[in-house]
Amino acid sequence: MNRDLYKISQYSSGFQETRWATPDEIKSTATKVMLSDEKYTGCGLPLIANTKRMYLDNADTHSLIIGSTGSKKTRLFCMPMVHTMIQAGESFVVTDPKGEIYAATSGRAQELGYEVVQMNFRDLDQGDMWNPLKEPALLYKQGHIDEATAMLNDFVEAISMEAAATSKDIFWVNSARMLALAVL
Repeated sequence: MNRDLYKISQYSSGFQETRWATPDEIKSTATKVMLSDEKYTGCGLPLIANTKRMYLDNADTHSLIIGSTGSKKTRLFCMPMVHTMIQAGESFVVTDPKGEIYAATSGRAQELGYEVVQMNFRDLDQGDMWNPLKEPALLYKQGHIDEATAMLNDFVEAISMEAAATSKDIFWVNSARMLALAVL
């Protein structure tokens, strides 16, 4: 029996009859992490926790957390998951529109040697900036004109892909590409 079918069948007693996994069944398949450990052996969504240990879903799976505003989705799921990733030394990206996860976790991540980058598109004065033209400009100033032009060409190509895919007349897309490249 393949592994995925086994995982499903162990919680099923028959056709369309399912049940919740027991705490012991969850513990048997989850990654156990001691909260006192300096570095965690795994990371993921906390399934069971107490003051001494956590059992995490360390598998490469997707999770969907649904709850109304104020139902503690961030506090009970996102924050603990980010903390486990930090303690395990994993690289990760967090979408955080309110900035609360960043505020609560970035300090600890920096203490453990993470390079924390914050991109704030609502307020560009806040957070780190990214300039896609910086590297080509440096190459151009150093006399590497062909490399700089190639990077700019890739940049213009990337930002015009959607227009090229949906345009009925590619002439205008190519003209816009050439003009953008010339201006850059």
